[in-house]
Amino acid sequence: MIGTILGAVVVGLIVGALARLIMPGKQNIG
Repeated sequence: MIGTILGAVVVGLIVGALARLIMPGKQNIG
């Protein structure tokens, strides 16, 4: 269960970073 939560957090951070790199300033993340 803890591993699943950590995995979701890591995936979320990666997706957020990629979204900011691909579309900077177009999405308010966080």
